[in-house]
Amino acid sequence: MAVTSAAACKGGREQEKPAASAVPAPSAAPAAKTVRFVREPATVGEKRHATRASTLKLSVEFWQEGEKLGTSDSLRKESFDRTLTVLGLVGDAPAKASVHYDRYHWEENVPGKPANENSLLEGKTYSLDATDGALQLSTAGGKPVAPEEADQLRKLHTGLGKDDPVVAVIGDTSLSVGQPLTMGRELLRALLNSETGKLNSGRIWLEEVRSVDGRDAAVFKWTADTQSEGENGLQIGWHMSGTTIVAVAPAMTLSTSMKGSLDVSGETHQRGARVTLAGAGAVEDESALTVTAP
Repeated sequence: MAVTSAAACKGGREQEKPAASAVPAPSAAPAAKTVRFVREPATVGEKRHATRASTLKLSVEFWQEGEKLGTSDSLRKESFDRTLTVLGLVGDAPAKASVHYDRYHWEENVPGKPANENSLLEGKTYSLDATDGALQLSTAGGKPVAPEEADQLRKLHTGLGKDDPVVAVIGDTSLSVGQPLTMGRELLRALLNSETGKLNSGRIWLEEVRSVDGRDAAVFKWTADTQSEGENGLQIGWHMSGTTIVAVAPAMTLSTSMKGSLDVSGETHQRGARVTLAGAGAVEDESALTVTAP
């Protein structure tokens, strides 16, 4: 149908315009999905079932004047399946708990130390209390924990009485899918749940928001290159990538997955002569958490 122009000359014949195109205008791009973490207190009586499996392998060669003197291989492996029952809080975080290890295995074989393979915690239940800061330990019957078991428990429960480390670093700002975050040493430490060495470079971004066990969860992808120092001049480069999934409400880390390659360099001295170090390694870490209400 023709459209009449309102700008026709006075007394003249009205001008006709061509019909408008029937093709609709392109719609605006959909808004990026955003999330904001919602922090809520843990619930006394809830059960937190956690699994983890980690492996670190490293092979170091010793060279002198183009001749290979030898090779040193290292291996560390740890895995567990445990259930922690929350008995008390500090702020929003579990601080007092009972934990039962259905499965636990530790293996360490490094040069200069006796080989160590044990399942000391497996099948046992412990009482943990970090209400006053320092972690207090006892058996389910209230007796002191054996020193070797206590050492492992303190390493495994450093987060008791503290907020979820990933949520604490990222904070309460709104995040959009595809949005990059600043990868600093503090955030990388939270993602790895361990010390990181010197951070050379890193990236992290919100990959997607998807449903996990019926609730929204933010899926973060990340990469990082770090440098750490070992004994006798050993320099280790870590080249890692991973995925971390964080529930939105209540905010908590549900799973982590990380793989990486290691390269070794450095120099040391043996009997007054310079020795060059070279080698490679690999690291893997997988963990998962499910929470059941009381």
